[in-house]
Amino acid sequence: MSTYYYKILEWGGIPCMGGTGVWHLPTQNIDGSWTPGEPMPTIDPVQEYGPGYHVCTEDHLLDWLLAADAQETDIEVWRVDVSGASFHGKDGNHVWADAQLICPALTDRDIRLFACDCAEHILHLYEQEHLTDMRPRTAIDVARRFAARDATTDELCAARAASAAIGACQQPDARSVAMATVRATDAGWSARAVVHHALDAVREIIDWDSFPYVFAWDAEKAWQAEKLAEYLALSTPIIRM
Repeated sequence: MSTYYYKILEWGGIPCMGGTGVWHLPTQNIDGSWTPGEPMPTIDPVQEYGPGYHVCTEDHLLDWLLAADAQETDIEVWRVDVSGASFHGKDGNHVWADAQLICPALTDRDIRLFACDCAEHILHLYEQEHLTDMRPRTAIDVARRFAARDATTDELCAARAASAAIGACQQPDARSVAMATVRATDAGWSARAVVHHALDAVREIIDWDSFPYVFAWDAEKAWQAEKLAEYLALSTPIIRM
């Protein structure tokens, strides 16, 4: 089975986890296929936390998304081909001498649906205390329909505003769930923000006396990683070399 490597960048090919320069981005063709970006210049020798092209595999992608130093909606995740001299760290940091961006790792639709999944997975933490408030669930439903081109931008904005109103309350759990649903209605890699807010909701609502918080956090994060892997496996863009 082939090992896929991923690179997280800000829009425009700008590094967001250290590094300098700008990556050469793939371009989408009229038929929807992708032409890879130009190969990056060779860097040799490479070092674990120094020169080289730093990429990750699927099993560390969620951690890298959470650690990325970029604006919430400025994230792009690319599949990358690598070769040449390399270093492979235990923390998921793979450094290569040669790299070339091939195509987006996920479609915009996949990204939005992943965000909806993460927000929906923690909705019960809110609904068990607010039995009749359907605003967060409605917002997620509208976001899903928008991803399927079955909802308008006006509907999406209205759903976002309704969830945002919940975020104005004083209860930490309600704020986190509300912000997760608000971000799920946003575009781009706001999914990263949804992941953050979902984990925050787990942290704020768990009863420390009845269930160890660290286990709940780890379990939620593991579920998010598995869900992200499902979308990565379904992503099969056409590449024109």
